[in-house]
Amino acid sequence: MGYLSDGGTAIWKPILWEGSSMLVVTVLGLLQWRWLGPTRDLHSNPRKWLRDCLLVLPLWCVVFVSSTYGLRHAVYALAGEVYTHGSWPRVFVYESLVLSMFYVLWLGVIFGLATRESLVAEGMRRQESELALREAHLALLRQQLQPHFLFNALNLVSATMYENVPRADALLGKLASLLRQASAQTAQAMHSLADELALLRNYGDIMAARFEGRVELTWQIPANTPSCRLPSMISQPLLENAFKFGVEPYSVGSRLEISVFLDEVGRLNLSFRQNRGRCIEGVEAQGYGLGQGLVNIRRRLAAHYGDAASLTLDNLEPEGVCARIAMPYES
Repeated sequence: MGYLSDGGTAIWKPILWEGSSMLVVTVLGLLQWRWLGPTRDLHSNPRKWLRDCLLVLPLWCVVFVSSTYGLRHAVYALAGEVYTHGSWPRVFVYESLVLSMFYVLWLGVIFGLATRESLVAEGMRRQESELALREAHLALLRQQLQPHFLFNALNLVSATMYENVPRADALLGKLASLLRQASAQTAQAMHSLADELALLRNYGDIMAARFEGRVELTWQIPANTPSCRLPSMISQPLLENAFKFGVEPYSVGSRLEISVFLDEVGRLNLSFRQNRGRCIEGVEAQGYGLGQGLVNIRRRLAAHYGDAASLTLDNLEPEGVCARIAMPYES
């Protein structure tokens, strides 16, 4: 409105003045985008990127002033008028300063956007890398469990074979079923609680048959077993240790109890109680806390759940040990 009230200036003139500047700046921006690229060298060498951008600024100033004022003179000539302005040195200095100011602001916006994009991309790459590393680590831990498990299972069948061939034959059938299941579970990071309990029952039945008359094995499992998922074979080493340190060293009177329940904060708990043996300060016992099985359990729980899961070993009175895994309930 200021243009119109200033002596009745025709509306097309201010439109031409501002429009010619916007048009030339847009063309120059597109040329720089194509020539230097918006972020070329920005991440690897930001100083070089800034230097290259500033080096072309004098050229853009010359092109901008000559193109903008050339358009204005041409349009005025077509309209039969003369476009008047200050002296060329003054015009060049003024327009160059204005262009430089907006150019630097434009570089700042490009730098900010490109940096944010780079940080987001770097974060995604780091996440993918950490996920791949964690999965590889978990796969290695599962592979470490399988040979240890196989070795112990075959040893018990071998020992039974010298005492009772029919029983050894029955055990071999159970072992075949158990190994098929164990092989399937070690190929996956997570499985259902029902799968975990089925594997534990098969293993427990074989071990109880080996130590017949020396151990009483009981299961405290809810009628409606919670439908949830957990790391595959996460608890098998605890049952193995319970037999190794709570049954094998004793001739009679051993009891093992396996229970599953949700605690007061809603975490899934798998508990293995034995009435024999002791652990030192609730952490280390004869064989407890030192074997690869328990180390793997703690590492796998930390990889899957961080600090939200735990493996604890506690003394019972007057004797015995309770090993318990507590982890978030994941349906």
